[in-house]
Amino acid sequence: MKKKTLLDVLKKIIVILVIILVSLISFLGIHKKNLNNWNNILPEYDLSKELSNIRIFAFSVDDSTETADSTADDASEDTAVDATSEVSTTDTTEEVVEENTTDSESEDTTSATTEVPVNDPSILTKENYIKSKKIIEERLKKFGITDATVSVNDSNGDISISVPYEDITDYTVSLAGNQGTFEVIDTDTEEVLISKNMLKSVSANYQLSSTSQSTSGQAAYDIGIVIELTKDGQSKLNEMTKKYIETMDENGETTQKTVTVKIDGETKYVTYFSPDGTYTQLFIPIYQSVSVENMSDFNDKLNECTVIQAELSTESLPIVYQLAAGTFIESNIAGNTLNVLVFTEIAVLVIIAIVMIVKYKKSGLLLDIIELGFVAIHLLLIRAAGVSITFAGLVMILLMALLNYMLLIMLMNKEKAIEQLEAFGSFILNIIPFIITIIVFVVSKDINLQSVGMVGIWAIFVLAYTLLASILLLRNENTKKNGVE
Repeated sequence: MKKKTLLDVLKKIIVILVIILVSLISFLGIHKKNLNNWNNILPEYDLSKELSNIRIFAFSVDDSTETADSTADDASEDTAVDATSEVSTTDTTEEVVEENTTDSESEDTTSATTEVPVNDPSILTKENYIKSKKIIEERLKKFGITDATVSVNDSNGDISISVPYEDITDYTVSLAGNQGTFEVIDTDTEEVLISKNMLKSVSANYQLSSTSQSTSGQAAYDIGIVIELTKDGQSKLNEMTKKYIETMDENGETTQKTVTVKIDGETKYVTYFSPDGTYTQLFIPIYQSVSVENMSDFNDKLNECTVIQAELSTESLPIVYQLAAGTFIESNIAGNTLNVLVFTEIAVLVIIAIVMIVKYKKSGLLLDIIELGFVAIHLLLIRAAGVSITFAGLVMILLMALLNYMLLIMLMNKEKAIEQLEAFGSFILNIIPFIITIIVFVVSKDINLQSVGMVGIWAIFVLAYTLLASILLLRNENTKKNGVE
């Protein structure tokens, strides 16, 4: 009998220690050394716009022009005539003057330039305005800005973007302003070798620089993007690695035949390949030899590469946009008010926890430990799932914690595991209308209803933990309470 009691005690201690460990991870995080800093590897809570300050960006269709070379067909014809006349004419002063004049006119003609609009009028359509809006929405989500509101004026194409004010908010300008074009070209002929439709996946990354150290002596890294190619793209890459290489002539002089990587029409990297190398993916360093001495600068550059990742993982914008205005709006319940809301919820749960201990003594303490684990696991799932937390979502977190306390009190009064299972089933049946409402909220387009729904649905899943913990911690307590060993 004593041996069985000892095993029960050890089992309880282990369960309690596991709950405490999970709670510490949820509330304090897991910190891992990343370069020169210790960073929490758990994702940050995704606060909605109403719980943070707001940035609003206005974009308009770019109405500027760009210079284009004008090489008319008649210019080519004039040049051909001049070449013929050089052979057939006699060497007289008059003819020479005429010939020079013709050559000069030909040069002027062939070098003529013209101004063309950045956006061809034919693409400025309602369909392309709406398409641009959808692409920008997708880019923002891929970058990590989930609670963004994008609206478009389908008559003139103006786009307005409202986002929570965070460290990454200002990257919205690049996400909406960059077209997102990509190509790898022959540096000499400008022949396009790899185009955007050959990209299978794109991710921002960094690797130790070939220089290994910066001028300050700190470790240096190349920051860029890693691209994987489709089957056609990989086949083309295999061809390129045999052609675009370094060669040596009979005099021992080396030359390189290179390719140029262009993103949004701007040269980002020029390179050649090793003919003996095996290339299943390409690392394109956008920034080279970046020191970790200034982590703020390092993270900024990594974020800029993440912007490129989001751009290249979505379609290119059919229309070129320019930033028209940016506005900062301070939330009425941001900052300290948010802290007050959180601390109020904590205070409510602490008061309930004290009441449980006073009323149920040792069993009340076990109830509180199980409740602590419920809240911890619930918050971990909300983080991992990237649930956008609104004011209504915060209230829902508290309501689900109270609901869990109700379930615990029901389970505490059951002596056997089978009785606890039956009580749990009865509890779930009673809240089925509530569960259906939560599911409806999840698929709603309203951000507040979505937040309530997502918070609620994850809490429902965590109720299974409550059942398991109750069987392990409360059942023996109930048996002793009723005088059965």
